[in-house]
Amino acid sequence: MARHHLVSVSVRSATSAVAVASVCLGSSTLLAFGDIRVSAGLATILVATSLLARVVVARVAPWRARGFVLTRLCSPRYQLRAFALPLASAAAITRSASLGVVLVFAVHLALAWRYRRRWQQPNALKRALPVALVAGFYAGLERLALSGGEWRYGGRLVYAEESHLQRVILVERGGSLDLFLDGELQFRSIDERLYHDGLVSRALALLPQNARVLIMGGGDGLAARDLLRNPRVGAITIVDWDRAVTRLFREDAQLCALNERALRDPRVVTVHRDVRSVFRSRRESFDLVVGDLVDPSPADSEAASLYSTEFYRDVETCISPGGILVTHASSANEELTRGVCDALTAAQFHRTECYVCEVPAFGEISYVLARKACG
Repeated sequence: MARHHLVSVSVRSATSAVAVASVCLGSSTLLAFGDIRVSAGLATILVATSLLARVVVARVAPWRARGFVLTRLCSPRYQLRAFALPLASAAAITRSASLGVVLVFAVHLALAWRYRRRWQQPNALKRALPVALVAGFYAGLERLALSGGEWRYGGRLVYAEESHLQRVILVERGGSLDLFLDGELQFRSIDERLYHDGLVSRALALLPQNARVLIMGGGDGLAARDLLRNPRVGAITIVDWDRAVTRLFREDAQLCALNERALRDPRVVTVHRDVRSVFRSRRESFDLVVGDLVDPSPADSEAASLYSTEFYRDVETCISPGGILVTHASSANEELTRGVCDALTAAQFHRTECYVCEVPAFGEISYVLARKACG
């Protein structure tokens, strides 16, 4: 009998250790990532905390081990069906915390209807309260997870979405709206005008009347805003691969005020495609092509390919004779800027010009302007 008791205690101790380790692992997964791995972290925490609660109560208060909270609410089967599955489904389909909350609510409405007679009992409220608390806890946990690690910057989280392409975070801090894509700062509203003025102002002075412009990236509409102020601009095509970004900057009131509703202007057309496929199709030509893209980091082959000689050759075929290409080249990196200039020269652009603009959020920003031969 003593041996049997010793084995039972050892099993419980091992279960407790595994449960604690699982909670730590799941929590670190949630805070470290903001994508599909969120569902794995949630499922781990859900099951592990349930097991841990059962073990602790069995030790401290064995007479409560058969109560409703432990036998039903802390049941791994219930946790997985009512919380982990809906939240994981939302993360897998849209990576939206809001959809996860809606699915959890829908599941519990269905359960409430299925067992509606039990809710008429005197102790129904006592049972419903723990369910509501657990639901709120996990919904908030998923919201935190999908916001990624940007919480460390402080401020107020305005918007968080994990699209099928990247994590989109908008934070308000220090009187500025800061946009993060996959954890990288894209702009601060208090000084973004310096960046965009440096990007388009020189090219605007060289444009013909009724100019056709294509913006690579620029889903925030801020470069388009500055271009639309010039009467020479006739039409703008924005090619941004992520609908989540353009939707946010088209619908959010603060961001619409920032870009002066440029994305709703009838002269602006938004295309959600890989910009390389647009140039390879060669369906129309443009007087100005603006590169509002991420830095050409050698560590990111996808980004570096958008600054390559091969890519610029495709761009050159879609620019009108005498047309202009201007692009953001790098943030305080002379080697990368020189590489962009060399790639443009190799792609048959001429009169290549490099210049620098100071933007407080990033320091020195390098730009490159090049023209296509007239004949």
